[in-house]
Amino acid sequence: MPKRTNRKGGFSKFTPPKRKQLLVSDLSGRTAPDGQYRVISIARVGFSYNQEVWIEGTFSSFPEAKKIADDKAVDGVVCYIHGHGPRVIYIAR
Repeated sequence: MPKRTNRKGGFSKFTPPKRKQLLVSDLSGRTAPDGQYRVISIARVGFSYNQEVWIEGTFSSFPEAKKIADDKAVDGVVCYIHGHGPRVIYIAR
């Protein structure tokens, strides 16, 4: 009798969106495509004014983007939700 192999299958699990690091001065990379929302997180590094800027993901609905922003906003991290354009729609601290 051949040996049985374990095969993973079934339902797919939720995969979190991939993060991408931005330059602090890259303001055009923060805007989302038309009709979508982009979550940006900014963290202070150490006691200086150095900052790290990350794109947490791009979402099609505002409640989904707001949930991710609220989850990522911890000590020293501020999350912003951008729409299509330079304005900030929501800030999570």
